[in-house]
Amino acid sequence: MKKAFLLGLAGIFFAQTAIAGNAAQGVPDTTVRIEDKVLVINETEDDIDITLYRYNPDGTRGRSEQVFKGVYLKGRSIEQRFRNTIFDVPLNLTRSNKCSGDKRIRSIGSGSFKLGFVNLTGSAGEHINASSSLRYTLGLMSVSYRLNDWLVIAPNLDIEFNSIHLKNNYSFQDVEGLTQVLPAAEGVTYDNSRLHITYMNVAVPFMMKKCRSSFSLYAAPVLKFKTASSSKVWLPDNKSHQKHGRDLNLNPIVLEARVGINYSAFNLYGSYTLTPLFRSGKGPDTRMFAIGFGFGF
Repeated sequence: MKKAFLLGLAGIFFAQTAIAGNAAQGVPDTTVRIEDKVLVINETEDDIDITLYRYNPDGTRGRSEQVFKGVYLKGRSIEQRFRNTIFDVPLNLTRSNKCSGDKRIRSIGSGSFKLGFVNLTGSAGEHINASSSLRYTLGLMSVSYRLNDWLVIAPNLDIEFNSIHLKNNYSFQDVEGLTQVLPAAEGVTYDNSRLHITYMNVAVPFMMKKCRSSFSLYAAPVLKFKTASSSKVWLPDNKSHQKHGRDLNLNPIVLEARVGINYSAFNLYGSYTLTPLFRSGKGPDTRMFAIGFGFGF
């Protein structure tokens, strides 16, 4: 709508200059007034400069920030839009008066770190040492966009490391193509038993965040793509370890639901996988869940 409106004004301007026979020389500014707003179109040799002004209550004209500049000559079409804070204009140039200063796309690289406690449901969870099973998440990229005064969408990409420790001398083992949680062989004692899973996550959080507020709530679907996994046990000498499997019939793609609270750069979150951790019939019927905190978003 905005582009069509401005192009329409530019078209009127060209028609006026063609009729006047001024195509070969500099053309004076064309001014269009709408209520207390003034749009000035100035043609130079190479481009058209469109600037918005507003009349003050006392009748004087105060210049606003430039909000649009376009080039529409010699087959070129280049547009620039500039952030502005003055809009209560009936031109539909922004969707919101209150949030015009916040309405932008913002990209952040390596912007967050989260630490959480991870656990499993069902029979597999009975053998998990919850106090030492940790999740580390490193945010790689986030892009946020404000949809309205209260809602922000913020797709992001992160890498997640899950270190799930088992107790009671149990481990995840791949036995003839089936993944099971089994005790150690008779006479063998594990000093440590761990299931490690790494995911690349693509999340699409929807945040309830008032303009310029430091506080927000969010909920997000998360697609988790497995990039690495292994089950290892360490013997009491703490020098040697045994690998009990790598793929372990883990699902390569898992869907997770995540919710959280943000205050400034600090956040609390909880998550739960909606799909099974292992392939159907190839491993325990279990889901993974986590709670934690982080910095950045």
